[in-house]
Amino acid sequence: MIKDDIVLLQALLFLGAFFLSVAGASNQENIRKLALVNNELAFKIYRKLIEDTTKNMFFSPLSISSVFNMLYYGSEGDTAKELKKTLGYEDAGITDELLHETFSSFLKNLLRAGRFPNGTVIQSTNAVVANKSIDLTPEFRLKIKEWYEASVREVDFTKDADAIVGGVNDWIKNQTHGKINTLITELNPAVLMILLNAMYFKGAWKIPFDQDKTSPQLFFNNGRESEKK
Repeated sequence: MIKDDIVLLQALLFLGAFFLSVAGASNQENIRKLALVNNELAFKIYRKLIEDTTKNMFFSPLSISSVFNMLYYGSEGDTAKELKKTLGYEDAGITDELLHETFSSFLKNLLRAGRFPNGTVIQSTNAVVANKSIDLTPEFRLKIKEWYEASVREVDFTKDADAIVGGVNDWIKNQTHGKINTLITELNPAVLMILLNAMYFKGAWKIPFDQDKTSPQLFFNNGRESEKK
């Protein structure tokens, strides 16, 4: 898993560097604080995910932070305290409002710089689908759109379950350019809100594989099985 750790670290360092490169000098310290706690959360999740698997794995720390930040903003009481502790924001050293504004600044700059001269594409999109029974406050809808550029949709989960499932999957398919077609197959009656983030990345290898130099060889799967591939 050492190589996987290195790949994740490189990805996080890239995001951290991008965080700073798109920020003004006055905002860099807040971004640095936010990047540190988000990176720590990413490594905690990564180590948990690899505990019981030997399979290839991919996850987006930025997606997780985006969704949980939206949830954190809408929470209060013990729930807010637990989320703040879990996300590491107790140690961030910045206020809640500044936290969201700083994260928002990064996301918006990321979207503006989403296409790079070398053809690399990075896109991040958020959405909230809520049951009408929740009665979202106008302030929540306003701030989620302002800070996270999230579309907010309120529907009746009891009457429109099939339509909601189809709508969520269509949204995922569109935002990932057809790379992911199905996220959910049914709607649990206990669900009151669906928070979504889609991260799309397209890039080329710095040193691409030359297909003319490939040939069938013995392939070892987890060091146990082998077959010609």
